[in-house]
Amino acid sequence: MKNYLTTELEYSDLYMYSASLTPYSGITVMLPTLLAEYEFYSKADVDDYIALLNDTGRYFSDIMEFERLRSEKGLFMEDYIADELIGQCRTFIDKNSSEDSFLITSFASRLNDVSQLTDTERNAYIEANRKAVISSVLPAYQDIIDGIASLKGTNRYQGGLCNYPDGRKYYEYLVKSDLGWSKSMNDLDELLDQYITSAYLSLQAILAKDPSVADRLDHFSFTLTDPEEIVNDLHSKLTDEFPAAPEVEYSIRDIDKSLEENANPAMYIIPQIDNYTGNVILINRYQADYATIYPMLAHEGYPGHMYQTTYFAATNPDPVRRILQTGGYSEGWASYVEMLSYMYDDKSSSDSIYQLLKDNETITLALYSKMDMGVNYYGWTKDRLRIYLQDWGVADGMDIDWLYGYLCAEPASYPKYSLGCFAFMDLRVNAQASLGERFDAVEFHRFLMDLGPAPFDIVYERFDRWLASHTDKS
Repeated sequence: MKNYLTTELEYSDLYMYSASLTPYSGITVMLPTLLAEYEFYSKADVDDYIALLNDTGRYFSDIMEFERLRSEKGLFMEDYIADELIGQCRTFIDKNSSEDSFLITSFASRLNDVSQLTDTERNAYIEANRKAVISSVLPAYQDIIDGIASLKGTNRYQGGLCNYPDGRKYYEYLVKSDLGWSKSMNDLDELLDQYITSAYLSLQAILAKDPSVADRLDHFSFTLTDPEEIVNDLHSKLTDEFPAAPEVEYSIRDIDKSLEENANPAMYIIPQIDNYTGNVILINRYQADYATIYPMLAHEGYPGHMYQTTYFAATNPDPVRRILQTGGYSEGWASYVEMLSYMYDDKSSSDSIYQLLKDNETITLALYSKMDMGVNYYGWTKDRLRIYLQDWGVADGMDIDWLYGYLCAEPASYPKYSLGCFAFMDLRVNAQASLGERFDAVEFHRFLMDLGPAPFDIVYERFDRWLASHTDKS
């Protein structure tokens, strides 16, 4: 809590830079999924849900009022971002204006979980939900369209955050609030370079030893491709390297087709604070590659987000720790175990292709963070971004205009994944180097899971104590 409050106070003068309206992770994108996954256990839940739907207009109005204040200071989004958001909101309205809207059809099916409803009550709730969607939610999205359109052209700055008056400082805040790591931006940039170099050398060594790996990669598929089978397989292998998971229920289902275009390939829906046993993983069939979905589900399920979230919840932590944002720990952990999962496939022990895939993913994670920092902190132009990608031989087929726009619209999206992952890798390397043959992966991961989400300064501090205690025992 002290770490969180210190960071917030240090950068409190930059609150006008925060934005709820972004085209890929903003509230207009995420709200439909959150509403569709809202579960009912009682009549009170249904009443609360319909009240939330009817409050959407007020909520969006408050967001637009803040955007007007940002506009007065020239901090409103660039026009291309505004156009993207307007287009998304129009698409949402168009796809949900009829009776087959997923917010209407999914509501009726979710009511089946409330067994005490009479037929009369059920029909009344269905009608109340329909009216709320048509009369409150859709008009609220139209208000966002109108509000954004009215503020277009008021932005005074272009490109990455560093081109704004206090943009570099705000970017530092975004990274620091995610990671909780007292390293400077230059130190973090150098850390990315170190992992890129290490993974690249490993990749080149594999190709030099066995050039056929590159050809086999074109036709590669993990042994398992069915999402349900993959999560069950990962769960069965969990205790090889991790402490046992708490008993929970989970379902794997497809995201609604109307949300596919702007949603991630897969996502884990965090359960209620007071009921961690019900979990959901959503699959986006429009985005997901089923041949290589295995590590993605390790990221979202076991031993990734679902495992880490439910394990920590089962320790009955102080409630305040459930609401503090620790994106570097949570996304870093999920990315770290995703890397480990490349070696969990049944064929992995005899094929160097898995190490090549792992090295490639390491490079990809780091490159995107380098570009994120380059555009938003170091002032890379679109041409500089293109040159960087050309230097790595990956510019062909890449939509540079879209990528540059994405990095500007969603600053600091990537460092929590890559740098969080590399922090956990670094901790493991240090533990293995200090403990040698006495290193126990289960106990190492137990320490991290028992500690739970925390800023990395605290993680490293507690790690030093843990390592010292285990070194003394030896």
